[in-house]
Amino acid sequence: MGSGKRHQKPNRAKGVIDPEALRAHMQQQAVEAGVAAPPVVPVCLTKLVSTSASDREEGCVDITQFALQPSHHTALKYHKAHRKVAQLLRDENVHVRGAAAAALRNLLTNDTSDDDALLEEVVTQDLVAQTIVTSVTELMSQYPRVSEALGQAKLAAANAAHDISTADEEHDVVTQEEQLTTLLTGIEQALEENDVVTQEEQLTTLLTGIEQALEENFELASVVGEGSPESADILSDAAFLSQVATVVCELSVSTREHSVNAAVAAAELLSLLSADNDAVASFIGSGLSSEQLHALNSWIQGVPPTSTAENKSPSAISPRLLRLCVALAGTLVNCAPNEQNATRVLPIINYALTALPFKEWCRVLPLLSEDCNLADEVRTLAVSQSTDRLRSLQAAVDLLGTIVSFVCEAHHDEEDDEVAFMQNPHAALLSNSGVFSNVGEVIKDLLQPFPDATCMRALREATPKSVEVGVFGLASTLLMMLPVASLGPFNVVWRAIVSALQRRYELATADAESLTIATESPAALNLLFLQLESLAEMSWTVQRKDTSGASEVQPQDLDVFTRLAWSPKASAETKIFSVGTVSCVGMRYRSTSIEAMTACSRFCNGMLVDEATTVDVRAEAANSLMDLFDNEAYDETLYVPLGLHASLTDVLNRVILPTVKESKRSNRAQYEKLGEISENLKRFLQYKELHCPQVKR
Repeated sequence: MGSGKRHQKPNRAKGVIDPEALRAHMQQQAVEAGVAAPPVVPVCLTKLVSTSASDREEGCVDITQFALQPSHHTALKYHKAHRKVAQLLRDENVHVRGAAAAALRNLLTNDTSDDDALLEEVVTQDLVAQTIVTSVTELMSQYPRVSEALGQAKLAAANAAHDISTADEEHDVVTQEEQLTTLLTGIEQALEENDVVTQEEQLTTLLTGIEQALEENFELASVVGEGSPESADILSDAAFLSQVATVVCELSVSTREHSVNAAVAAAELLSLLSADNDAVASFIGSGLSSEQLHALNSWIQGVPPTSTAENKSPSAISPRLLRLCVALAGTLVNCAPNEQNATRVLPIINYALTALPFKEWCRVLPLLSEDCNLADEVRTLAVSQSTDRLRSLQAAVDLLGTIVSFVCEAHHDEEDDEVAFMQNPHAALLSNSGVFSNVGEVIKDLLQPFPDATCMRALREATPKSVEVGVFGLASTLLMMLPVASLGPFNVVWRAIVSALQRRYELATADAESLTIATESPAALNLLFLQLESLAEMSWTVQRKDTSGASEVQPQDLDVFTRLAWSPKASAETKIFSVGTVSCVGMRYRSTSIEAMTACSRFCNGMLVDEATTVDVRAEAANSLMDLFDNEAYDETLYVPLGLHASLTDVLNRVILPTVKESKRSNRAQYEKLGEISENLKRFLQYKELHCPQVKR
């Protein structure tokens, strides 16, 4: 029977109940009641309570995979798999601990509910953040002892082999065959006696388990710390941060793959925690040893601390270690966002930006095909390296966004973004670094038609966030600050943006039977709509800046934005950007095309009177209608027949003005914005009543 909560105290019974009969009875009752029956307990959950460590580990590994599939995730969630797995974070076996952390991470990151109930439960009831701190502390106390013991075991094994190979110095010449026989005999005897050979194997397995457990605990800590401020505070304790810094600085120079993986995960946790966190800033500023400071400064330059080469270059490090470099650069800027630190990290950002996503995907796609004849380890390595480059790119884009934000703090609000950036005394920091050129290449790369989404799924799932979301978000910001020509001719940029928006909209609204990343994963669908939001904002920016009409807007372009805005999953921001874009197009063709004006007017009016949308969207629609009808050219043909005056009057009095009053104390930004719109709308309505007899009261 399942392990779900009982809603009432069970009756005591003397007889033994058959679980299968009881389950069948429950399912029959559910059918008769018209509700879904509880899912059957997955086999992987029964393994979690096994007395065998290997069974417990296997159960966690199964959950890690099943959590990626929505139907299985639902069943696991119903049976409180997250609670059961969280308890195994304290398991005495390091391999189980690592597997449990990986399973819990996937359960949390693939939860599609809006209430964060899973995260709340493991944080408040299972104290997962405290458990991670304790586990990492224990693992780090074991790591040096096991590592040293393994080194001694390897040395002992090497010495034993050397003694056997040099035995012929005291005897007559021994043939090669006799030497080999003697060596094998010695190894067999050692195995039988549980001597240095088996000790080395056992220590290697144990050390690998410790490294993997560290990596998975840091990965889980990043998820928990990002979603729970309380957990972030616990993870920001100086003692724990000291452990994290030790892992970063010592394990990053190891020749062991799993040690490096743990160091990378630790660095990315440090970067995540450092955002707007005084505790982390204080630790980075005064809590690091001189050796740790040297190591962090070296990695920020993209150079291993142990490097002795004269010509030091990030190109010499692996894609995995590039992630570490960018993460530490992000930590530095988060802790102290200033021009000096920005100058220090821009070179590693520029290097990370050289990984163009489209080219990475195209390079890896053949390796994901079943027809690929390369060895599995070669394919795995290639996909892993591409994934690392994309994650480095993603982190570099986020870091550049942080730098752009603090550079733009010097802007004057009353100035146009592009003019303000040109006058900004810190703008040269970015303009002279070459970073805009590299970002432009990434943007143009992502605006290309991408390969089949199904083929790319394996690679995209390896990154915690969509690369496109970050890049398009940054691109939207940069387009406001820089001339559109920095990306190319107006029409080329416009067509690329609209085509990219069209492709992603079609993917996001594909039939349920279509095999796409959107229909298979709610999280992927959400990422697509985040991309659409940024692309819509970019479209509006291009149209606002296109004062000469260089971008050739086609009739189907308007259709894309109207359909996107009416999508139930479109955000309020997406609707606002779509309304703004359509309004700009209507303004351009106002004097030449009544068809375009009619389409734009109907759409904006639809958004204005839509009771299901937000007041901000309706206010933007009112703004757009005021722009479209700021003269009398279309009063008789459109303004009066469409009933726009009545709609605007109603929304002003019933929606906008009450919101202005309510937001005066609670939301100053909204109060000022809607206050300005309401005053403009009052004057506009008075103007129409004065010059358009049909709407006079």
